[in-house]
Amino acid sequence: KKALAIYELAYTKKILKPDDVLRLINNYLYLDMPYKAAVILEKEINNGDIQPDKKMLTLLADSWLLAHENERVKTVYKEILKKFNDDSTRLRLGQLYIQTKEWDKTIEVLDVKFNTDDNTFISKAKLLLGIAQFHAKELLKATQAFTHALSDQSTKEQANWWLNHIKNMPTDTQDS
Repeated sequence: KKALAIYELAYTKKILKPDDVLRLINNYLYLDMPYKAAVILEKEINNGDIQPDKKMLTLLADSWLLAHENERVKTVYKEILKKFNDDSTRLRLGQLYIQTKEWDKTIEVLDVKFNTDDNTFISKAKLLLGIAQFHAKELLKATQAFTHALSDQSTKEQANWWLNHIKNMPTDTQDS
């Protein structure tokens, strides 16, 4: 905590180098103050003092996430996707959209060809995609996504549950 106080004072006096600013940010995170970490990191990125590379943007998104600032997290994730087309960020944004029940946005983010051959990763994405498609009343597409998610042990049980749920729905509510 003493180190944090010294770093904070030096930061307010504008005498910290970028590496020292990152230490300040990491101290905030270590001491469970993610909001302060995110505010400073965002300010330094916007000032051009810290490069908005994938690592720094991910740190910013993680800080906002820890601070429960979901809208800010979404904004940073979208920036990472735009600049780097990163699959893991795409999945994380999809998870966030699922949590906020933004089904159409989840579908838009996850209904893509991923740059990986990792079946576990793709199955997780397909499971989330299927959940969003189910809630968007696209049951045929949801069934296809859940069927794909059956191919991995990590998603098989949940995918089976969703497929049984669709199968047991009244016929008049299903897609043709």
